[in-house]
Amino acid sequence: MLALIAQAELTPKPGLADTRDLQARATGADLLALRWSAKALAPGFVAMAAAARRPGEPTRALREELGAIGRCAEWTMARAGGGAATGTLHHGALWVMGLLVAAAALRPGAGPDEVTATAKRIADHPDRGAPRRPSPGSHVSATFGAPGVRGEARAAFPMCAAPSTPCPGRVRRGPPRPGRAWTRCSP
Repeated sequence: MLALIAQAELTPKPGLADTRDLQARATGADLLALRWSAKALAPGFVAMAAAARRPGEPTRALREELGAIGRCAEWTMARAGGGAATGTLHHGALWVMGLLVAAAALRPGAGPDEVTATAKRIADHPDRGAPRRPSPGSHVSATFGAPGVRGEARAAFPMCAAPSTPCPGRVRRGPPRPGRAWTRCSP
């Protein structure tokens, strides 16, 4: 939850609400709404951890229960933030963090590699209760060719690599260009 609040307050975020532009015109979201919606996710993460402890293994039933909890948490998050605009902003983070919280609950005391491998095993199971419509993230993945949260999970979260991992290739400078994913590696 604190990570989502920190992400909401990260500045600058062109087109999204941040500490310099409290009301983002592009999304209709505002910084206070983003903070409230992030805080509203805490009970969902607690429920996901509790659900993971019951079976003790990453099963299809667990994946489907996590999906159902996540959809309820997403509904609550959207209402706490004042509408659906904030819900789509945290959607991918909810999915990723829910998997990681559940994996950490399944493997208490495990290191990052084991937690991400366990999260991958959970994500590998289908969720029969998932909506059949495309998510905002799947649209972004198709447009920019990025793996998105599902691709990251199925690859065992390579972006969660140790901070000492060197940035692959060249870091892009300047604003993103249309039709290309844009990431910036930390120094």
